[in-house]
Amino acid sequence: MAWEIWSNDMFDRDAAPVREAAGEHTKDGMAELWRRHLTEGVDASGIDTLTAFHLRLLPAGLNHYTPRGSQYTAVSLRLREWATSPAHYAILAEFTPEDAYRHAAADPSFPPNPQIVDPPNTVPSPCGQWRVHWWLTSTMADSYSSIDVVAMMVEDRRTGHNAAIPREFEDTSLRPVRFLAPRRVLLYSTEEDAYYEARFDTAKTTKLARPEDAIDEYVPIVLTRIQEGAAAIWGLFGTAAFLAFAGVIGLVLEHRHLAVAPALLVVGFFLFIPLRFATERRRQTIDPTHGYIVDEVHSAIHHATNQYPVTDFARLEYRRRLPVLTGKRDLALIDFSQAERVATRLGLPITGKP
Repeated sequence: MAWEIWSNDMFDRDAAPVREAAGEHTKDGMAELWRRHLTEGVDASGIDTLTAFHLRLLPAGLNHYTPRGSQYTAVSLRLREWATSPAHYAILAEFTPEDAYRHAAADPSFPPNPQIVDPPNTVPSPCGQWRVHWWLTSTMADSYSSIDVVAMMVEDRRTGHNAAIPREFEDTSLRPVRFLAPRRVLLYSTEEDAYYEARFDTAKTTKLARPEDAIDEYVPIVLTRIQEGAAAIWGLFGTAAFLAFAGVIGLVLEHRHLAVAPALLVVGFFLFIPLRFATERRRQTIDPTHGYIVDEVHSAIHHATNQYPVTDFARLEYRRRLPVLTGKRDLALIDFSQAERVATRLGLPITGKP
């Protein structure tokens, strides 16, 4: 059965009703009525706004109105806090607004909580806390016609509550690919063969030349550095100097055999220095999604790996132009140019001057 969603301006009672959406299948229309009523028809306190919605079923012209009035505020608040995703609206669509409000007023356990799983048309975030829903619906282009759109919303998987601004896109081929941040999602349009970065905190969408151009906050930051060869050069000079010094001492004492042992020790020690530092490779992996920082040092004769919880650090300090993560422990960053990016990802304040 065809349906239409109509809105009425409760401030200007003389204003004509406006058709907001239209479509097929009664259950879809009832779900859309619930979505608009609980997101636009009542506010965050459950109080009626100045916009009222009703569902009109065609061709019979049967209307379903949403209850309004202060006696429904408590139930509206409970339903609004509970129903924040298409899965919830689909459950409410089994009831008319009048029946649902009557059940909810009589039974505090109504409506039943669905299992917190990822239903179809959802993409979870890498950290597992968020997911983005998408579904096809329609909205009014003007007073006489409607257009098909794809709607999306980001919700907290633990509570099922909406965590950002719901979005509607006229390109119905848009689909979420992956999360870039808790409220930023990478979208792909099969119609345009193009990628977009959609922000659900500011309702802003940016077209990308390549998907790699988007800043993905869930990708670990990897800092690398190769030790310069200056240590090797100074080590060789030191080795030559100590060999010459040992040889001179041996000749002076006319006990040349006494120069062999210290010479070997000096050679071994000063060969260790250039070999140790000239072949050193260091890498730091900052992964706040999984809550750790790994500091690795590799060389021809040395290997060390330390893993630190990100909760061990409380700020980033510049000490003599050196960026150091501080808190329960200190960790100097090996890539100075990315210090601010690391602090931003970890959510840490910055003190000192670079």
